[in-house]
Amino acid sequence: MSTQNNTQIKDVSEKKINVVLGIIHIVIVLIIAGTNLYFRFTDARKGDSFEYVEGVIVKREEKYSYIGRRRTSDTWITVRYTPKEEERKREYIGTDFSYGFLYTGTRLRVYYKYDGSNPKDVYLARYDWLVKDYLPADKSYNIPLIVAGILLIIGIYYFVDIKKPQKRSGKNAPRADFTVDPETGKLHSSS
Repeated sequence: MSTQNNTQIKDVSEKKINVVLGIIHIVIVLIIAGTNLYFRFTDARKGDSFEYVEGVIVKREEKYSYIGRRRTSDTWITVRYTPKEEERKREYIGTDFSYGFLYTGTRLRVYYKYDGSNPKDVYLARYDWLVKDYLPADKSYNIPLIVAGILLIIGIYYFVDIKKPQKRSGKNAPRADFTVDPETGKLHSSS
């Protein structure tokens, strides 16, 4: 009887641990997703005080360098655009991790402030599927959501694990008795 009580206590404590771990994962997911949405909407408003025109990536280049034995790569892009205040074309040349996901021919918005003779504070923006607005292209907004999705799956697993039937062990476990027919090699239930 005491073995059965110990097993039940152990099952209850494992369930409590799974509930706590599941809740912790879901809270972390909510924090990541909430922070991500906050920055998406905040960055979408950044362009409100800027002029913008459409630009196109005319050149994409991978440059490699070595830090010791480790090879690193940088993606450089050249975006051609024409400010509204001018008739001549200008180029924006920049590098960033997330530019590796942009290709020649991709159209982007080019945001800038015009100081009377030159565009300044130039940044590139691309359309975001979640906020339905243009966000800076140098930020990878989807990576935190992917991490949050993985953590959500793990958190859900903890709750699903609670619902699984626990294996019985010991004297009270149901037993099935089988015998093997020596002629055919088939299993037969003894009951």
